[in-house]
Amino acid sequence: MKHNVKVFTFCVMLLGIVVLAASILNLNEQSDLFSLIFFIAICTISESMTISTSDNSAVSVGFAVSLAVIILFTPMEAAIIIFMGSLLQFDNSEGVIKHIFNTSVYKRVFNSSAYMLGVFVTTLIFKLMTGYNWTLKFSGMSILPIVVALVVYFIMHLIIYIPLFSMLQEKSFKESFMEHYWISRHLVALAPFGILISFAFLNYGWFMVILIFGPLMIARLSFIQYMDTKQMYFETIETLSSALDAKDEYTNGHSKRVSEYALEIAREMGLGKFQKDLILNAALLHDIGKIGIADAIIKKEGKLTLGELYEIKRHPEIGEKIIGNIGFLRDVSRIIRHHHERFDGNGYPDALQRDEIPIEAHILSVADAYDAMTSDRPYREAMGTVMAVEIITEEAGKQFDPIVVSAFTRYIDRISETVELIDEQVN
Repeated sequence: MKHNVKVFTFCVMLLGIVVLAASILNLNEQSDLFSLIFFIAICTISESMTISTSDNSAVSVGFAVSLAVIILFTPMEAAIIIFMGSLLQFDNSEGVIKHIFNTSVYKRVFNSSAYMLGVFVTTLIFKLMTGYNWTLKFSGMSILPIVVALVVYFIMHLIIYIPLFSMLQEKSFKESFMEHYWISRHLVALAPFGILISFAFLNYGWFMVILIFGPLMIARLSFIQYMDTKQMYFETIETLSSALDAKDEYTNGHSKRVSEYALEIAREMGLGKFQKDLILNAALLHDIGKIGIADAIIKKEGKLTLGELYEIKRHPEIGEKIIGNIGFLRDVSRIIRHHHERFDGNGYPDALQRDEIPIEAHILSVADAYDAMTSDRPYREAMGTVMAVEIITEEAGKQFDPIVVSAFTRYIDRISETVELIDEQVN
């Protein structure tokens, strides 16, 4: 673990343990022990049903319970419930049940502390707005405290988790935020369930809360199915890309490398997750249209005739037709069609220019050109990185979008500095 990550996680844990200890010591006789235990139990269950996402993070239906805890309990009671619920959670990972006795105590205490601090601060502000004897209503300004609670909780999430993701993944705060801001939609989607749980508990007791868990489980199942479908889509794209690369030994791995370069450029430009997903899929499939071009033309070592050149230039349109028939890739097909357009309007197939060309296609164009120049081809050997970067830089404003070229050169400078640092450490 890196030093800055150690310091950050230790500080969060220390603050969390202090708040927990103060909460336990300040519990009074008015606290309902049964209610505390009941909500610790349902918090544990809800947090045990997390769903892993592709970026090594996870989501759960637990926020619905957390919002109910924020509404129903004092800040100190909420701190105890959330800390214990998170500490005791379990999950099934690759057929192994992981729980408090067979996982890292450090990691569990950090996660419990981070989660608890967010809820504690949110509950404190919520109670300051409403008073400790607030009764749930659904009209007028009474809904305002819940809206504020959502905003405060989201801000606490940013304060605690985004710096951690940024340090772990070596990304800027802005980039980490852009990759995780979707959590706000997750909170809004689960908020009605949290309100419903608190309303049911206030008016009908614990049994009604248990009945409400049914819709929550359906929501979880739907999200799992969504994630499985998304993974299936991506595997399909990778299979198509691999099939294309297998057609020509000289371009084997080309699509994968282009996708890596394109994503790095997108990160330098601060693009959001949706655009980066489009770019990734388009990069993997950008040459799929070459499936419709004769092997003799694709693998020809000498100069192409005008007729052969015409055939090669048809591959963006062929690719668009192939991908455009796949519903979830329709947006990607437009990028594939235009990845050989030029900034100055002299590209193909539609001679678009400047802002007429999707920004994703501008990015793909630079990434594609860089890999083509730095890879061996039947008609020439690969050129060096320095020369390739110089050519791309000279073409800024002509073949390539200057903004994209600027982001590309920043990326190249960054990885060059990293390589130099590694060389110095090795030597």
